[in-house]
Amino acid sequence: MNKEKVKKGATNFFKDSELPNPEEFMKDQFISIIRDILVERGLGQDKAVETLEISESEFAALQEGGCADFSLDRLLLLLEKLGFYIEFVPHEIPAGATSKGFRISTSF
Repeated sequence: MNKEKVKKGATNFFKDSELPNPEEFMKDQFISIIRDILVERGLGQDKAVETLEISESEFAALQEGGCADFSLDRLLLLLEKLGFYIEFVPHEIPAGATSKGFRISTSF
């Protein structure tokens, strides 16, 4: 019987991921989701700025994909203001699959 101990994960799951820059990846994904929601709802700049309670320059950064301007916490707050939350659901890697990491899906 193999007696190796299970290694406890870091408190920051990004440290356990195999992506080269997982936090930036997640920020990019959240920005993409926010932009998709704004498009889906037909929100122009004025309404988006009002709804998200952000400045016009922050809106411009979102439109340009400027993830450096936003923390993950701030992006999660913006998603909440749009009526969304993020749920992390682990899935077993299918047999024969070679890719690992994250898969992002949306409910809209």
